[in-house]
Amino acid sequence: MMQMMGRAGRPQFDTFGEGIIITGHTELQFYLSLFNVQLPIESQFIGTIPDNLNAEIVLGTVQNLKDAAAWLGYTYLYVRMLRSPQLYGVPLGAVEGDPLLQQHRLDLAHSAALLLDKNNLIRYDRRTGNFQVTDLGRIASHYYITYTTLAAFNNHLKPTMGDIELLRLFSLADEFKFMIVREEEKLELAKLIDRVPVPVKESLDEPTAKINVLLQAYISNLKLEGLALSSDMVYVTQSAGRLMRCLFEICLKRGWAALTDKALNLCKEVNHRMWSSQSPLRQFKGLPTELLTRLEKKDLAWERYYDLKPSELGDLIRMPKYGKALHKFVHQFPRLELAAHVQPLTRSLLRIDLSITPDFAWDDKVHGSVEPFWLLVEDADGEVLLYHQYWLLRKALSEEEHSLSFTVPVGEPLPPQYFVRMVSDRWIGCESILPVSFRQLILPEKYPPPTELLDLQPLPVSALRNKAFEALYKDIGVFNPIQTQVFTSLYNSDDNCFVCAPTGSGKTICAEFALLRLLAKEQQQRAAGEDGGSSFADGKPLVHAVYVAPLEALVAEKYVEWKEKLGKGLGIKVAKLTGDSTTDVRLLSDNHLVLASPQQWDMLSRRWKQRKAVQAVGLFIMDEMQLLGGQQGPVIEVICSRMRYMGSQLPNPTRLVAFSHSLANAKDVGEWLGAGGHSTFNFAPGVRPVPLEIHMHGLDIHNFEARMQAMMRPCYSAILNHAAGGKPAIVFVPTRKHVRLTALDLLTSAAGDGDQHRFRLAGEADLEPYISRIKDAALAHALSFGVGYVHETMPALERQVVEFLFDSGAIQVLVATAVSCWGMTASAKLIVIMGTQYYDGSGLGASDYPVTDLLQMLGRASRPGTDEVGLATLAGRVWIVIMSHL
Repeated sequence: MMQMMGRAGRPQFDTFGEGIIITGHTELQFYLSLFNVQLPIESQFIGTIPDNLNAEIVLGTVQNLKDAAAWLGYTYLYVRMLRSPQLYGVPLGAVEGDPLLQQHRLDLAHSAALLLDKNNLIRYDRRTGNFQVTDLGRIASHYYITYTTLAAFNNHLKPTMGDIELLRLFSLADEFKFMIVREEEKLELAKLIDRVPVPVKESLDEPTAKINVLLQAYISNLKLEGLALSSDMVYVTQSAGRLMRCLFEICLKRGWAALTDKALNLCKEVNHRMWSSQSPLRQFKGLPTELLTRLEKKDLAWERYYDLKPSELGDLIRMPKYGKALHKFVHQFPRLELAAHVQPLTRSLLRIDLSITPDFAWDDKVHGSVEPFWLLVEDADGEVLLYHQYWLLRKALSEEEHSLSFTVPVGEPLPPQYFVRMVSDRWIGCESILPVSFRQLILPEKYPPPTELLDLQPLPVSALRNKAFEALYKDIGVFNPIQTQVFTSLYNSDDNCFVCAPTGSGKTICAEFALLRLLAKEQQQRAAGEDGGSSFADGKPLVHAVYVAPLEALVAEKYVEWKEKLGKGLGIKVAKLTGDSTTDVRLLSDNHLVLASPQQWDMLSRRWKQRKAVQAVGLFIMDEMQLLGGQQGPVIEVICSRMRYMGSQLPNPTRLVAFSHSLANAKDVGEWLGAGGHSTFNFAPGVRPVPLEIHMHGLDIHNFEARMQAMMRPCYSAILNHAAGGKPAIVFVPTRKHVRLTALDLLTSAAGDGDQHRFRLAGEADLEPYISRIKDAALAHALSFGVGYVHETMPALERQVVEFLFDSGAIQVLVATAVSCWGMTASAKLIVIMGTQYYDGSGLGASDYPVTDLLQMLGRASRPGTDEVGLATLAGRVWIVIMSHL
């Protein structure tokens, strides 16, 4: 009204304007006030709080009821509630008792959360007030769908629906609740019902029938006569794209293969305004309608067009001059060639390596810079969707072969085949199907169950029966259950042993058992007077042990630990190999214990027949054997095989002791290492001195950087909720850049909550001597507020300072790159893994972390004797945690 009245009066020609309002007498006072008195603008936000709250929860800015109340405090609704409380339903007297309306905002947020929880958009824990987003909530937020529409879709969707039911469900959307059927439209709608291809079951008096007909008329390019009907069609089609996409994603998340395919087809039909039964060439511009009509009358499968020459295509439609144009368009139509290799990981899990070869001519005007596809894996009946992935084909790689690897479940009895489909997200009729037959597939044998953890009395340190050895463990008192169970095999026998247990279960002390048994032999020899000395430090060592770890960081960590513990505690000589053969042979003969990487020991042990020092090794310890299946695998395999062969050729065989994370096929590895059934221990992944509680937080954001940014708020909330009271927390991120960004974001979030020193657990004066030794200004700033970070390229001195401050409890949070988990000695109450993928730079984008890296990171959540339970939070778009097989 104000805008229309503002049109009265022409400044250049009129001295005043006139406005006439024709209305009822009851409205007279309102319109007089409207133009003569300034009326306040009232907020209309209260009706849309549930949908906006859902968007904030999906974004990660609101994690609980308290955050929701704070978020409402930034709205114009809150400002108006303070000015006119009764107009917005604030109880009488509430403002006097609660001037900031905190309780009323909590009530509004609680009511909205209940609605969202009832319609499955979020999970609302009323006891703690925490929110957890669901797939439906993400879909609603992404496509701007109201919670009422999504509830209707969720309740009515069935896996057996066809196109008729799907179009009817579309018409039930809440976006069309104000649409009516006018009397003058019924005649035209009746004509349209006969012309649209999909039957409409409802009567013309129902608005759902009108919406259904208008959508089909839009796809069919039918012309409308009525102006009001044309206006309604525009309104319907403006929402059609996002509503259809919403239906498609719901079907995708539920794993309904047939309905997913139908919904995706409808999405593309709305975009292109053509039906899938028509020629795919209608999607190209520049072809005459007459030509396309002739093509559609020909009973020729689309795949056959690729085999025809330009002249043959021209003859087919009896229009020779269009032969070349048709041939060009046919070969510009996206087409992919698929090949697959199947490898069974377990009897219930298959790994599929898919090769994708583009077979079409790329044109920027037609294809743009990328072509999106959906990878769908269906079961033998085509009913259940076992796996899906969004995949982008980029112009720069359009002529190269691409590889994708993924895992799918398989049941018993073994199905005859699966179907792998690559379906274009944009092009109608663009689909490649590859049947993957399992007829020749041989599944692995069932693996034996893990070793049961026996309920034994904890073994006291006195079981070592040696005062010097017992002094090493005076702080422990008793060994943990795993160490107690393996003690006899490692300390009281010379058999080869293989021990599999989760990270953080005390495997280092188990290795020391075998080492102490070897040192006890030297003590016996010295007591018998064989070398003329009574101490380990006297004369040359009589026994030699070698410790090998796959990573340099682990070797350096164990060297520092054992140099302090065993070197000073027992007086034995400990050294680390250098990589120079001449020096290493001397180090091996002059020390009781040498530590090496697989490559260093491989170089030294190749000429074992000529090197007496190598032959004199009495104990060979191989750590982290689960990496046998990784990049270091071939070197680990060859040195272990060489030590086994060397032991069989010498009069005094070398004892092999290996350690690993829990494996599915530990029996096979144990037999290869020469460990018998009584000396192979494969404890279940859940057997830990400190139980591990894992929380998953999924984010369905494809862009890598956007996904990392979205994880920031959940990470901060996890620290506040699970590491309250100053308990230590370690956050793992993919790269060095994210280390700095995450540390800064944590400080910003703490400052935003009004407690910028939340993570600092020591006084500023106490931290100053250590911070002054840090040259990195960003790190020094973060440490002053209680957040430290480490990465693989930082100076050793700065890393030692940061780890010392964290271990001593001066700072609460340590941010680290995923790679640095292997050389890390720090442990914490809470571990947060921000993303289970890293950017590999190979053109494929993000790649999943190796499972071994994930297990190592999770192993940091362990402080025996301090925590009753460890916590780990995994945040990522997609993750696969395989706890029993590597």
